[in-house]
Parts: sequence; C-alpha cells; structure tokens
Amino acid sequence: MVLKISDGAVPICSIDGCIAKGILKSSVDEEIPALYIGKDTAKGCCPGALTYLGFIKPPKFIKYIVSTGNEKFFGGKSEYLKANP
Repeated sequence: MVLKISDGAVPICSIDGCIAKGILKSSVDEEIPALYIGKDTAKGCCPGALTYLGFIKPPKFIKYIVSTGNEKFFGGKSEYLKANP
C-alpha cells in the first residue's frame, strides 16, 4: 500500500525531535500543518521513538538518554525518566 502525503504536510521531527511533543504541539497549535514520518524523514527524531516505531534497532546508549545522561551521547542530554541506567 502506498500512502500519499498531504499537500503542505511537514516531517514531524521538523516540529520537535521528540515525536510525542511534536504530536502534542500540533494538537494545540492550529498553525502547525499536518505531520508525517517515514524512513527518509526520521533524521533528528528521538532514537527511543524511532525504536518503538520500528525504524531502528534499540541503540545501546538509550539507557543513558532515559536516565542520567552521558557526555558521550547527545552531549549528555537526558530525559530523566529513570533514576539510573
């Protein structure tokens, strides 16, 4: 099945690297156009979301992104969802 992207639609990660935040932003801001994601437009998206959506295999460093962070990955950024890796 081939899906057609709506005219004016933008890749979701152009709105926010976090797919969940992109969806939330689009639901509350009528200025944001329709969103889409695909293998060719996933650059810049959160690796966790890309894993859950089946675009990539789970990266080994994901445990740091969701917990304490690590300077080796994403400049030490963290979501602080867990107490430790």
